[in-house]
Amino acid sequence: MLPGEEQYTQEIIDELAKLTRENWLPGGAQRFGNTKTFGVLRAEFMVLPGVPAGLRHGLPRGAAAPIPRGCVFRAGPVRAAGHRGPGPVLGWDQGDGRPRPKLMEDERFTQDLILVSPASFVTPNIRENATLQRWVRAKAPLMYAINPFDSHLLHLFMQLLYAPMHANPLEVQYYSNVPFLLGEGQAVQYSLKPCSRGEDTDPRPPFGELPAAGR
Repeated sequence: MLPGEEQYTQEIIDELAKLTRENWLPGGAQRFGNTKTFGVLRAEFMVLPGVPAGLRHGLPRGAAAPIPRGCVFRAGPVRAAGHRGPGPVLGWDQGDGRPRPKLMEDERFTQDLILVSPASFVTPNIRENATLQRWVRAKAPLMYAINPFDSHLLHLFMQLLYAPMHANPLEVQYYSNVPFLLGEGQAVQYSLKPCSRGEDTDPRPPFGELPAAGR
């Protein structure tokens, strides 16, 4: 952990809360990021046999069974969304029977995995992210990168490199960006990779084209 990490975490929470209150009326606020929903999917999360013993924690713990009975979980809703470039938020229903503190009663047994299309996040740590959120609230996020007194040009370059517009959200590989605790003293990162090769190359329709009736 970085020195003062809890303080930086609270600063991020405070900045997001202030930005929401300043830009939205009560009861009508949108998400801070990834606001545009491309689609909501239903899926199954299957834990295959043969997972190494050291990884059998939480969801993958059922992989010890020779038959994956109880190792298939309902994943949904899986929400693919974007904001200033596609970046999905995927929620997997864990269903492992362990209660968890959640805001909604029917989500006490769920496990959320949030993945985005860039392989790395725009900020390298939570301290820099707290700085970025202050510039975002000031409606000058570019200043985070080009501020002559505290520039982050490499972070801007990485964001431009990893955040292109995609033709199809189902043909993109996604990454957790940050590590998740899996067992005692063990961290892992997750990735979601499509099984089929992508075929769509141009995300933009021909200029002026309108969708056909009924399509």
